[in-house]
Amino acid sequence: VWSRDLWTEYLQDYGSKRNMDGCRGWNQSPLVSGKVVVENIPNGNYSGANLTELDGAECLGMDVETGKTVWNFKEPPHPPRGRIHGGDAVLARFNGQECVVFAARELMRALRCSDGKEMWSFEHKHESWMIGLLPVGNAFLQQGLRSPSYLVSVDDQNPASPAKELWSSSDMAVDFAQISGWVHSRGYFYGFSQKDTADKDDRTQPGCSFFGASDLKCFDGKTGKAVWSQPQPGFQLTASLITADGLLFCRGYNTIILVEANPKGYVEKGRVHPLQ
Repeated sequence: VWSRDLWTEYLQDYGSKRNMDGCRGWNQSPLVSGKVVVENIPNGNYSGANLTELDGAECLGMDVETGKTVWNFKEPPHPPRGRIHGGDAVLARFNGQECVVFAARELMRALRCSDGKEMWSFEHKHESWMIGLLPVGNAFLQQGLRSPSYLVSVDDQNPASPAKELWSSSDMAVDFAQISGWVHSRGYFYGFSQKDTADKDDRTQPGCSFFGASDLKCFDGKTGKAVWSQPQPGFQLTASLITADGLLFCRGYNTIILVEANPKGYVEKGRVHPLQ
């Protein structure tokens, strides 16, 4: 129906301060809200050499039928602090209006989907890569990549009131070995956290790499404190996770394991292997 080459429009100029490397600078998926397609365009990677500031990341609203720009929200330039990721944006309603919520640099923000107006923002000051947001009621879990994850609460009826960080947890940091972030079920978060691989590298085992194995963990959603941890040799490089009906569907190397989303402990219901 229509197409737009956003790489050419926004990211191709290697000589600019945007300085994309083509690998880590583009990892967001588009969202559709009514007649608007929303795409978060990150600032992405940078070399760190002779840079005092970076061009602001942008969030673009496009007409769903024509692809033409409806609105474009551009952040102001910001001093570089490392490789900058935000992960996929999410949709949420504030004061009855649908918004797109995303993270860029040290800011989490919500823009109204219809016109790109900023509804609220929150400065978190965590210095590392960030991956996707997970909405939980009127709060958002910002999942950190090798950095703390943290939970931010927003008044959905009065988004102009200040957002609050409820807690942060360095134990919930996600590493490169995962392609999936944390999931939420009945007040608790579940997800994978990589082991220390200094002495656990065993390339003779299928699915193993220098990333090593991962533990499945449960965290209290009110405090961010760990509740239990379960090591599993099947959770390797490509461990991923979804939740439904009070159950966790955990995929490791060639195996799907069904686990209760139970804060009292690890309860395995069954597994399917191999998935050749």
